[in-house]
Amino acid sequence: MSPANRATFALVAVSLSQHISAMMGPSPFQRTQPHVELAEQASQSTHAEDADLEFDEFGLKLQEEPRPIPPIAFLKMQKAGSTTVNNIFHRMGERRNMSFFMPVNDIHLGYPWAFPGDDNVLASGKPSHQFDMIIQHAVFSEPLYRAYMKPAPFFLTVLREPISQQISAFSFYGELGRLNFWGDFGIEKGSWESYLQSLETRRIPNVYKNMQAQVLGWYQVVGNSTAYDNNSAVVDGFIATLAPAFE
Repeated sequence: MSPANRATFALVAVSLSQHISAMMGPSPFQRTQPHVELAEQASQSTHAEDADLEFDEFGLKLQEEPRPIPPIAFLKMQKAGSTTVNNIFHRMGERRNMSFFMPVNDIHLGYPWAFPGDDNVLASGKPSHQFDMIIQHAVFSEPLYRAYMKPAPFFLTVLREPISQQISAFSFYGELGRLNFWGDFGIEKGSWESYLQSLETRRIPNVYKNMQAQVLGWYQVVGNSTAYDNNSAVVDGFIATLAPAFE
């Protein structure tokens, strides 16, 4: 990873940590520690200086000029904690008056088909390096992402162990009754075995069998076929093409 990318990653990590910590609040352990109480008392002398500062919804100080960040391309991964990261990037971008490539339906930039989708091209125009952030659900295409984004974007995503991701999807879509999940896909209600069998027979099975590979653009490269899923040489070659963007 280059020094510039390491600096960007550190800034993003710190911002994520600050926002998540603020949302969670202090732990019960922290609240009972004398040294924490002493630190709070010592900081009271600075409260008067903070009186004229603005704070966000999490109680974090809003600086007059937030530190600039590069354009960000975040591959939003289903059932991998990506919505939390997406929301944080929205706040970071809004504070800096950055531009977002927002989908017509507010959710998908063409997903599960090719990025960015015909309706979004009609709404936002052809690519001309016009956006600071692309952070909605999409199928990754580095050339198209770079064409829509301003120069020198920072690429990142989150991944999850595949079995736990499928269990999470089963729970989220099925047990909570979203999208008429059972009836739409002919799954025996509440049956994990029936759910697994359905992955082999759906109209676009690759989207559900390997959601992370779909988001990373694997199936676009191999013609929307699952025939190469166990071909190590082809898979390794594809991963090698992703490495430069995510270094």
